[in-house]
Amino acid sequence: MSPVGHAAQMHMDLATTNFGVQEWPGINDAMYEVFTGIPEMRNGYAYVNDKPGLGVELVESALKRYPAKEEIWHWTQYRMPDSTVLWP
Repeated sequence: MSPVGHAAQMHMDLATTNFGVQEWPGINDAMYEVFTGIPEMRNGYAYVNDKPGLGVELVESALKRYPAKEEIWHWTQYRMPDSTVLWP
């Protein structure tokens, strides 16, 4: 899940009266460089920021340090009904 998607999920959770558990995707250091305002985990509790909207902003200057890799990841495999594996 992207940091933006994670922030959206956290905001929805906090607005839901019967909310109970939120999975935490484990956000790496690179994500904290590329995005500001990402929800944080402290002492077992998740916190969102108090900025307007989702509060997550992209730091475009940091993107250059993390170019996209042109490779197909194993999770893009699709299993057909006959159990054969299909790659994009």
